[in-house]
Amino acid sequence: GKKKDENGNIIPTNGRPGRPKKQREEPSPQLPDENSLKQELQQMKELYELRLQAQTERITELESRLRAMERDAGIRLDSLKVDGGASMNNFLMQFQADIMNAPVHRPVCVETTAMGAAYLAGLAVGFWQDKEDVKRHWSLDREFLPAMDENTRTAELDGWSKAVNATMGWAKQ
Repeated sequence: GKKKDENGNIIPTNGRPGRPKKQREEPSPQLPDENSLKQELQQMKELYELRLQAQTERITELESRLRAMERDAGIRLDSLKVDGGASMNNFLMQFQADIMNAPVHRPVCVETTAMGAAYLAGLAVGFWQDKEDVKRHWSLDREFLPAMDENTRTAELDGWSKAVNATMGWAKQ
């Protein structure tokens, strides 16, 4: 018969009575050396910096579009409401406030696409009485106030403008 331990579980054998199967030893994982870790961290840092740089460039592009809309409509931007995953980055939101020279408001719920669909469905079935009822449920998580001086802001925007102008001929090639 089969050998059992004190709990009644069958003890595996290698086919010969009285001898348990040898357990295969797993090789211990090799830890990366210090230089490998440093290189990997440096690569991650560089990728993160590139991503932040791309985001800040998008913000300066947005600034020029908003200024054009202000000129066309004859109004001034008082503040900007933001949403989405990038809005959770405090550095980006502060930079946006600085470049726009206007307060940036981040809501508690940044996933407003889903919230918008839910609000529209709620309006359709009468859960919300009207748009004002929906607006009352929006709540502020954080306000980012402009803190960049005018000279720095102008230099940042001029740099962006020069970069855009330098690439204008590329699309035609």
